[in-house]
Amino acid sequence: MTNDSGMGGIQFVVDEGSAGEMSETAVAAPYSAQFNFTSPGDHGVRAYLLDGAQQRQPDFEAVDELRGVGVNGIQLVGLGNSISAGLRDNDPGDDISLDDRNTGGGYQSVLNNLLTAGNQTPV
Repeated sequence: MTNDSGMGGIQFVVDEGSAGEMSETAVAAPYSAQFNFTSPGDHGVRAYLLDGAQQRQPDFEAVDELRGVGVNGIQLVGLGNSISAGLRDNDPGDDISLDDRNTGGGYQSVLNNLLTAGNQTPV
């Protein structure tokens, strides 16, 4: 749909409907937006396809959403077979972190849960 000559751009909206709602419109490819956040936390981002008059397209397919986008948090990378493959990890119940950011099993999801709870910030 982005190749349609009647397309007017993409409107990106962060935390729609909240007091901290932010919006930015991109009218040229590649469509992107940048937002500045002052404190760590999780945010929701919606992208709306706009027509040539800069109005939101009414189609269901013209909206996309990402929930739980963590900003200003802790960024870690886990490497090594024992941590990433979950050597001796026989508990499938902890293979996905509570915020769904880590889904591959191993110790990353457990570490994410512990650090998120201890720091009250996205990991």
